[in-house]
Amino acid sequence: MGHLTALEFYSGIGGMHCALKLAAPTASVLDAFDINHSANQCYKHNFGKAPKQVDIEHMKAAQLDVYAADLWLLAPPCQPFTRQGAQRGAQDNRSRSFLSLLEQIPAMSQPPSYLLLENVVGFETSDMHRLLQQCLAAAGYYVAEFVLSPLQYGIPYSRPRYFCLASKQALPAALPAAAQPCQCTPSLLLQLQQQQAGLQTLTAAAQQAMQSLSSHPQQVAAAVPDPLAGLWVPDEVLAKHAEVIDVVTGASCSCNCFTKAYGRLARGAGSLLAAGDPACSLAAAWRQLQPRHFAPAEIARMHSFPTSFTFPDAMTPRQCYKLLGNSLSVAVVADLLKYLLLSGSPAAGAAGA
Repeated sequence: MGHLTALEFYSGIGGMHCALKLAAPTASVLDAFDINHSANQCYKHNFGKAPKQVDIEHMKAAQLDVYAADLWLLAPPCQPFTRQGAQRGAQDNRSRSFLSLLEQIPAMSQPPSYLLLENVVGFETSDMHRLLQQCLAAAGYYVAEFVLSPLQYGIPYSRPRYFCLASKQALPAALPAAAQPCQCTPSLLLQLQQQQAGLQTLTAAAQQAMQSLSSHPQQVAAAVPDPLAGLWVPDEVLAKHAEVIDVVTGASCSCNCFTKAYGRLARGAGSLLAAGDPACSLAAAWRQLQPRHFAPAEIARMHSFPTSFTFPDAMTPRQCYKLLGNSLSVAVVADLLKYLLLSGSPAAGAAGA
């Protein structure tokens, strides 16, 4: 493969960009696209070039052909598919831009050779998923689907997400026919495919790998850092929501998914970190636990962003939490990209070694 070029749609703070640099260091992102001003500021702060703040819905095949990009990276809005939402799928106005992108593919003279899409678990049961599969099949793509979490990579963070990979060439390891997306990591899948493993073997291996990780986990933090101002949880919040707050320590094996409401809502928005004595009783002494919010930089590390990744100084913690809640796991996407970019390679069978 020559110099790989990519377009990044719904680019957010650049998680896909970071993952691409891990998977293919010489690859380049020709352009990124997002309408979120804060996300675009953060993207420019880290990558030196701001995404184009245009409505993707109005992009046409001729415009996309000009790029002749090898790879499309897509993380379309997840709200139409979340369990908490109305689940209107393709009928939701927030799906219109993605629908329009799919419509451009058959009209392009130089469609991408590869696509990688990320979304919430639940997308795979939506009408939008059916339309995506129809579009990819009609355009001659080979397709593989996964549901993966950072936990499967030894990262103490539960954030399962749906991923769709598509390639114009045969994928390096064909998945057995199954009603649900594969829950094996690509590297494990390649190893098992060398042994001509069937669906039951893949499922069992995925479960065994998860059990192994839980026995020897990476900790949330090797040492609890000095908390920053503004991270402590107010007493009134602790008193009101004590029964629903999830608290982890520096030695915990996992923490809950951080959403864009982290720091604003107590229930279901993400874990708190116990900066004090983890041995005390929750009911007896919240103050002894000294629970605090994770700092934005700590959450970015949970998402596997590099240590060089930072937020602009002018951004508030709440803005950072919102952007991180809409982001993705760099480690998971990087592994998927390595697998995807092996498509058509004669050495693909040895890639998992």
